[in-house]
Amino acid sequence: MATTYYADNYSTPPPSGPFGGIQAAPFVFTVKTALVDEDKIYLVQLAAGNSPGFNLLSIFVDIPDLDSGSNLVMELGDDDDPNRYMTTTLSGALGRAVDPCAVINSQAPSIPFAAGVSQAGCIKSSLPAKYDHQNNLIIRVETAPNTGTISVAITGWITYCQLGTSPFTAV
Repeated sequence: MATTYYADNYSTPPPSGPFGGIQAAPFVFTVKTALVDEDKIYLVQLAAGNSPGFNLLSIFVDIPDLDSGSNLVMELGDDDDPNRYMTTTLSGALGRAVDPCAVINSQAPSIPFAAGVSQAGCIKSSLPAKYDHQNNLIIRVETAPNTGTISVAITGWITYCQLGTSPFTAV
């Protein structure tokens, strides 16, 4: 049965700051039970009530070995689109023993996934992405692992900037 999980620090919303200032929000999710089909892991809040919202600038997610075999298929997206940020070239490649240190890094060059590649900058949707309503960065398990791994952590961060009106005016 599918379960909704939350990052260990999910209840702490991303910090807010001056409009246009670049902020970072880290996240960590400790895997305590083996993942199953349709599980969702809410990593971090996006535009968490901060009107008028923010621009998501970059995403970095480090997914450890979560499958003793090669069945696991995961998606990275948000509340609106479950695979908004992860391309099909990475589906099934993250979090399994074949590639135990898979990383999603929007700042890396865009390269196709191949076995043995430990880092890929394959973000399906272009960044920056504007969020003007409450949303979340979510990992969804599309296909469960053969034998799930526990006592490991999914870690990462996002960078973003607040939307708003500049305090500076043209002369």
